[in-house]
Amino acid sequence: MTLPQVRRAIAAKQASGQLYVSELVEYHRKFAIPFACIVFGLVATPLGALPVRAARARGFAVSLVMIFVYYILLSAGQALAEQELVPAVVGLWLPNLLFALLGLYLFTQVAGERTVLKLERLQSAVDMVRSRLRLRTEASS
Repeated sequence: MTLPQVRRAIAAKQASGQLYVSELVEYHRKFAIPFACIVFGLVATPLGALPVRAARARGFAVSLVMIFVYYILLSAGQALAEQELVPAVVGLWLPNLLFALLGLYLFTQVAGERTVLKLERLQSAVDMVRSRLRLRTEASS
């Protein structure tokens, strides 16, 4: 449905006293999903400013995890809103709010030149596991 069609459907159901939850969910979904681009940019900017080794592989993994978490939150929020357990506004905009807060946190960490989420320790641990696996495979050959 287009945005005017959704608005007309909501108005028609309101006037007749019918439930219009699914239309309201669709209305908020039409705005919440495009707004996610801004929120992902807010999160990605400070992560991209970090000087870390092997940034491509880690960046790809982090982006996949973030997209997966956002999708799960959005799907759960939409399902809760359609079942009228939470308002449609809350169900569909909460993932954007959470990711915006994460982005603001990351901005404050990068602005203060503090390490973000101890990614350097994680990279060191991954490097250590890789070197041990490499030694094991070389010893067994």
